[in-house]
Amino acid sequence: MIRIGVVTAVDVKKGCRVQIGDLETEWLNWITLRAGSTRTMNAPSVGEQVIILAIGGELTTAFVLTG
Repeated sequence: MIRIGVVTAVDVKKGCRVQIGDLETEWLNWITLRAGSTRTMNAPSVGEQVIILAIGGELTTAFVLTG
């Protein structure tokens, strides 16, 4: 499942919550650009439009792709 939503809350330890229509997700992880020996951290912002990618259509497997 691929959906577009808007970030409603951000917590660097829990992840972010996203509004998709009438549904607000649980805390979801976002994709980081670099997470190996070189690391970057760029959390999404509240109000930012994002893409939700959910393997098999299950929000329990979803993660957030920021712009």
